Amino acid sequence: MTGEEGKQSKAGQWYRKAADAGRAFAMNDLGALLGRAGRPADAEQLYRKAASAGDSLAMYNLGAMLADQEGRQAEAEQWYRKATDAGGGR
Repeated sequence: MTGEEGKQSKAGQWYRKAADAGRAFAMNDLGALLGRAGRPADAEQLYRKAASAGDSLAMYNLGAMLADQEGRQAEAEQWYRKATDAGGGR
């Protein structure tokens, strides 16, 4: 394991603890980490959970993830709109 992989693993552990405690920002951040690790289904699940909890960045990230998938552009647009309506950012 490289130094960078070790940092990501440790970060993932802390994000998981915070996500399990119901912290929407951690669900979003863990989703981003998992997405970069090649686990898009897990990332999408976490983005959806965080978005449902009101995290506008997760709404945006979910939209971005869906926009890259064929046949899901309409759903992506809905999430982009929700993120905008929620004020964007955190």
